[in-house]
Amino acid sequence: MNCGNLLPFLILLLSNCLWSQNLSDSLQLNEVIVTATRTERLLSSLPMQTQFIKSKEIQQIGSNRLTEVLAEQPGLQLVPQINGLGTGIQLHGLNADYTLIMMDGEPVVGRMTGTLELGRISMQGIKKIEVVKGPTSSLYGSEALGGVINLISSRPVEKELKFSARGSSLSQYYASALWNHVAKKYQFSLQADAFSHSGLDNEPELYGKTISPFQNATLRGKLIIPLKHESEFSLTARAFIEKQNSQHQVVQFTDSIQVYGAAYVKEFAVYPQYMKKWKFGTDLFIRCYATQYQTETELFQNKDNQIYYQDQFTQQYLKPELQSSCRYFKQQVWTAGTGSILENVNTSRYGDANIRSQNTYYAFIQHDWNLFSRLNIVSGLRYDLNTVYGSQLNPKLSSIYRFNPNLSLKASFGRGFKSPDFRQLYLNFRNNAAGYSVFGTEVVVEQLNTLEKQGLIKERYMSDQLIQSLDPESSYAWQAGIDYKHPALGSFAIHAYRNDLKGLIETKIVALTTAQQYIYSYSNIKRAFTQGIEFNYNKDLNPQFHLQLNYHFLLAKDKDVLDKIKNKQLYGRDPVSKESYLIHSNEYFGLAERSRHSGSIKINYESLQKNWDASVRYILRGQYGSAATAGAVGGTTIPSSDRNGNQVIDNFDQFVSSYGLLHLSLAHSFNNGLRIQGNVENLFNQRDFVNIPTLTGRAFIVNIQYQLKLKSKLQIN
Repeated sequence: MNCGNLLPFLILLLSNCLWSQNLSDSLQLNEVIVTATRTERLLSSLPMQTQFIKSKEIQQIGSNRLTEVLAEQPGLQLVPQINGLGTGIQLHGLNADYTLIMMDGEPVVGRMTGTLELGRISMQGIKKIEVVKGPTSSLYGSEALGGVINLISSRPVEKELKFSARGSSLSQYYASALWNHVAKKYQFSLQADAFSHSGLDNEPELYGKTISPFQNATLRGKLIIPLKHESEFSLTARAFIEKQNSQHQVVQFTDSIQVYGAAYVKEFAVYPQYMKKWKFGTDLFIRCYATQYQTETELFQNKDNQIYYQDQFTQQYLKPELQSSCRYFKQQVWTAGTGSILENVNTSRYGDANIRSQNTYYAFIQHDWNLFSRLNIVSGLRYDLNTVYGSQLNPKLSSIYRFNPNLSLKASFGRGFKSPDFRQLYLNFRNNAAGYSVFGTEVVVEQLNTLEKQGLIKERYMSDQLIQSLDPESSYAWQAGIDYKHPALGSFAIHAYRNDLKGLIETKIVALTTAQQYIYSYSNIKRAFTQGIEFNYNKDLNPQFHLQLNYHFLLAKDKDVLDKIKNKQLYGRDPVSKESYLIHSNEYFGLAERSRHSGSIKINYESLQKNWDASVRYILRGQYGSAATAGAVGGTTIPSSDRNGNQVIDNFDQFVSSYGLLHLSLAHSFNNGLRIQGNVENLFNQRDFVNIPTLTGRAFIVNIQYQLKLKSKLQIN
């Protein structure tokens, strides 16, 4: 099909769905119309690798932030931002830039350094988290090259008040309140939470702290109004604010400067939606998602209170969308949609006051077909037209074959796409307070030459000829797996995957200043791949105990490096003797920040009376090579594993050691709605001050929750 004719075709399909169903009589309005979010509706039937984290598991973990929940999931790895002060998620060996984080099917924005800070997302009111592994650009566009993590909030179905509080021996405190109200003409939910952390100090003899103290608060509300003729209107709003209190000791040349100040993060999002249903599974969604993310930072010198550093970043995002599903035949469901994304960014990090804008216009279609009783096939296609990078067409094909109720075979193939963002092109950012600089590829050569003329460059790692303009990134990926459930032995699932990437954008060190500060930029790894195997096992040991075993094996390598090794062109240099030696293929470890081996063992307990529950969880991460990451502590650096100077991670380098974290929890639920839970996190007090300064030590935690259910409960038909 010609791409230019795709949008009219989708509009025709939408109108056909609506016109055909309008011929039928509308159903009578129920007291409530239970609808799925966009992601639930589109992805729940996809025979791809999808993981569901339910509210019960979140409660057993005793977590109130998204990072803590995802850190315990198989196949997911937490990775630091370039400034070391935040945390993103690595999925299938792909950087955090390529995983789309959503709330009720809409993206959470605020990727200043490419990684979304997951610690700012609260678990209050979240009933389920969906983790979809593998490219889903056929539905969600460029940011979903690696996968999707979608947080689905609870829908108010009964009148209740819920209060909770959490305290930690690491001086972390959390409090929240939730109010649900239901009536015949509307349902309403309002929730608020506050979180504070007094910081972490690995080196008390130095001024400042490893993790700066901060306080944040989240307010989220949802209003649902059932309308006549099987339709409803809903409005969701979310607001977030955070204050970070910073103290850093900045080392420049022979000087040591102590600075103090504050950073503010503000986010607001509003999401109105209209839904209409007809017979035979036909529905229409009209929605508009708008959000703004903003940060401001000011640091002052201790000695004279003069301004030392300023920074501001504002991102605005508007996304209107129209979506419809219809069932022409009993065994087939067609879903189609169209919309646009209007995005503006204004930041001092680009070196001027100009507003950068880009618009994307898109359309997608998906066909879900139960070909016969045992075989289901889902195909999808999305067309994106970007005002900066042109058009892209991303297909997806998945299937599942059920041999019997206990045995099924899954397979999928798809294409993912990601355009370079403004940050990677135009960033002109010098963070003297944290001791590093980052320049986009369009400005890095000019900036390096200027610094070199000023005598401020000690060493350059890449010449002007090696620093090139960025190309768009793309990925072709396949997955295949078997799920088997044995009545006595338990459930087994094994999945294999491979992503072949072209133009993968990675952060690179391009120079070192005379002040011992790194300068970063970006480059394409022309050809790379990630591949691996995931194994999951679940077994009810008895009615009270449940066992989970997970293991993930990952390989992630640069194909160009493999070609150099094959042609005997890659060498290392002994840092002591300065002798050169040849690197062989079995000595090349792969891309930085990727562990080959990871896994978990979990044992959950719940009493027969449902009043006691407990869990023992051991999370293992194997060794990995690190890329130098500046700014983890004010003015300090996480060192690079590359000790032999060949710009790759091989067996002669120094790795971050394997480590395991043991977490325990025990909770008692009383009949009056009170629940008290005690947790011990990182029982063995695993620490690595040099390579993982944000890995907190042993923590003792108390959670208290009180739920007051009122009289009225909404009946769901």
